[in-house]
Amino acid sequence: MARPLRLLAAALSLASGLLVDKAAPRTLSAPQSAWQDALEMLAEEAEDEAEAEQAASMVMSFAARDDLNGFERAKAANTCSMKYKAMAHAKNAVKYDTPMVMVNRSLHTAYLLQGKSASSTIRETMRALQGVQDDLKDLFRFSIVRDPLDRTISTFWEEGRNCVGLDESAFHLNKDDAAHQATVLRKFEEYVQKLEEGKCWGPHATGQRARLPDSKEFPVDFVGLLSNLKQEWRAIAEHQASTFNVIWPELPAKKFRVGMDAWHELLNPRKLSSDVANRACRLYRDDYCCLKLPLPPQCQMDSCAE
Repeated sequence: MARPLRLLAAALSLASGLLVDKAAPRTLSAPQSAWQDALEMLAEEAEDEAEAEQAASMVMSFAARDDLNGFERAKAANTCSMKYKAMAHAKNAVKYDTPMVMVNRSLHTAYLLQGKSASSTIRETMRALQGVQDDLKDLFRFSIVRDPLDRTISTFWEEGRNCVGLDESAFHLNKDDAAHQATVLRKFEEYVQKLEEGKCWGPHATGQRARLPDSKEFPVDFVGLLSNLKQEWRAIAEHQASTFNVIWPELPAKKFRVGMDAWHELLNPRKLSSDVANRACRLYRDDYCCLKLPLPPQCQMDSCAE
């Protein structure tokens, strides 16, 4: 990967999920601190002013996305007619492509759970009970989704590593050991290949679009981004208060489940080659297209055609 692209990837890891003001393309919009961190990193890491300017320009270009809120993203998901579905790759006897419905009737809410997308935190915060699709009637239906590439990495540690022979040894990996780093990257590429071949598809590998109900029967009302969870949570709280006069619970200060820091250091989007990252993104292209998710800088997708 060329240096400006490597700088771009690192910068976007700091500024992921942020927006660019379309009316003033060179003006950054909230939260300013993360953008400032990203641009300061570019200035420090670039070898010269020209390289810094090129990488900064790429940040602005790649980070720009439609300024969709959760209600608008839900509308896009409900009207998406893309036939491709990531889960179609799976050769499993059991396909995990049905909605996981969590209900709290006192909150007038049905949470459409997405594994590896802060689901434990959200479920516990809502004190929701597992329900069925019929429970979706007359309730506010929402889901929180995660960047598919980032989610695939998290899924690798949760269930995928076992499929490629990285079992209990994963708990003894050293993030500073070059051999361990190489092993993890090799195993993750093997995992992506297995997914492409229809293998290793478990409940967490399921595409997020597949976990939404049939939009003709139960259209989803709100699709929020994990990268912007606090703001999305406030939007839901305001809606529920004005519509149902309920007090929406606050998110906890800490997540209910926290991964191992060493694992994150060993494997994150910045560590991946553009080829491996792009292959993972293309597997979940219906999530990117139908849920209108920002595309990571390592990934390329010319269109959302079948």
